[in-house]
Amino acid sequence: MFNRTLRDENRAKLAPFHQYFNLFMSVFNKLPSIQDRVWRGETGDWGDQYKQ
Repeated sequence: MFNRTLRDENRAKLAPFHQYFNLFMSVFNKLPSIQDRVWRGETGDWGDQYKQ
């Protein structure tokens, strides 16, 4: 729902999310910056898509 509202041209629809978004960004900005791998789950075997 939030992503759909962000993509909408009518910016007035974002008003209900304003406080939530500000809270999210303030917490996000307080996280330490690191460089590391990010793993995510995928179904199936994707090994043949990559070279060794």
